[in-house]
Amino acid sequence: ALIGVDVLKEPGVFPVEIASIDVTGENHFYTLYIEIVDAERKTDYLTLPPEMVTPQDPETLARIKRESVLLEGIFEEDTGPYVGGLFSLPVPDKVSSLFGTKRVLNGKPKAPHSGTDFRSPLGRLVRAPANSRVAFVGDLYYTGRTVILDHGSGVYSLYAHLLKPLCKVGQELEAGQPVGKVGSTGRSTGAHLHWTVKIRGAKVDPLELVAQYGMERP
Repeated sequence: ALIGVDVLKEPGVFPVEIASIDVTGENHFYTLYIEIVDAERKTDYLTLPPEMVTPQDPETLARIKRESVLLEGIFEEDTGPYVGGLFSLPVPDKVSSLFGTKRVLNGKPKAPHSGTDFRSPLGRLVRAPANSRVAFVGDLYYTGRTVILDHGSGVYSLYAHLLKPLCKVGQELEAGQPVGKVGSTGRSTGAHLHWTVKIRGAKVDPLELVAQYGMERP
C-alpha cells in the first residue's frame, strides 16, 4: 500500500491500522507506527503582482473559492484500482524549485511549495509520467491552464501554467503520451512546469515518487 504524508502534516508519531485476510479466510489486524519528522527547507522570496498574492476583488475571491471546491472534489474521488504503473519525469529539464520549499510572496509568508517546478522552455512538450485518465482540463486562477491526471487508487498528478493542453477530459493516456506544452499562465513569473502529485488527498514529493517507483525512459 502507498500512503501519502501531506507537506503540511505536523511532525509526530501516527498509527496505521492494517486489516488483511489470508488464504484460509482468517482475518488479521496489525498496527504500524510511522514517525513524521520536520524537514529543513530553503526559502524562496518571490515578487508577483499583488492581485496574484492577496486578491481583493469579490469576483476573483468567489472564483478562487469555486475552483478550490472543484479541485477538492476531483482529488477526493476514488475512481478504481491503480493503473499508473511506474512513474517517470514529465519533462527532461532541471528542477528550479523543490517540493516543500518555503515561500515568501511580496514579503508575506505563504504555504510551502506543493509541487516541483522544472526550468522548462516555453513550448516544451509535457508527457504523462504514467498511465492515466484525464480528469480535468481547464483554466484556473492560480495555476493557469491546468491538466489533472487520474492514475487510479486516489493517485493524481497536476500540471500547471501550461501554454496549451493537448488532451481532453476522459481520455486514456499511456506513459509518455502528450499532456500539454509548457507555458507561463496563472500565477507564474516565467515559463516553467509546476508538477503536483497527490495520494488520497495528501500532497507528496513527485521526485520521491519517481525515485521509489520510477523507471528510466529513453
